Amino acid sequence: MTTSRDKVLELVASGKISAAEGDGLLKAMAAPGPGFWHTLWNPFERLSLSVSLALGVAGVLAALVLSHFNVRFDGAFDVHAMNSSVSLSTALIEQAIVWPGVALLFWLGALTLARSARAVDFLAAVAVARLALLPVGIATAPLAPLLPRDVSTTSTTHLLPLIVLVAIALPALALFFVWLYRGFRHASGLRGARCGVAFVTLLVLAEVLSKVALNYLP
Repeated sequence: MTTSRDKVLELVASGKISAAEGDGLLKAMAAPGPGFWHTLWNPFERLSLSVSLALGVAGVLAALVLSHFNVRFDGAFDVHAMNSSVSLSTALIEQAIVWPGVALLFWLGALTLARSARAVDFLAAVAVARLALLPVGIATAPLAPLLPRDVSTTSTTHLLPLIVLVAIALPALALFFVWLYRGFRHASGLRGARCGVAFVTLLVLAEVLSKVALNYLP
């Protein structure tokens, strides 16, 4: 059976590629792929555009299911438990604001600094980043009823579910911000301080504007 190495050697022998190009291909094939932690830190090096968008659709469907369990994704990076479930139309509008809406804002902001930025890349970036918030929503659904409505009434019986929820929420939010920054950096092509300042500014704007828009929902 002809291996990939044999095929490269045949291409070099036939003159279709140079020896240097062949050596580069062999080294690339021999190099180990990025490990789990590297991929977790920056998934955009491995995920294609189509896969990222498909994950975004899956995330929306999961969020719609969670809305029936009184969980709302009511902000650019917010997850809250409500007293009752929301309608499907309201949940869909929320998802439209926090995914395509936020992606549109990031794209427009990046265009002022990176003229070649593509809207679809920001749509994929926000889609992947928002997956990090799903564990918070999944944990919120069963744990929220066990938490006190008034902080002043917190007792030892509320302590364990609160600790569990915080233990899930903090790393999930941290991962969300890391993925969103990495996705913004990948989509915009910006680097250094300019990328950091633009990202923080747009993130704050996204949170404020999404809250204002969602305030008009029933």
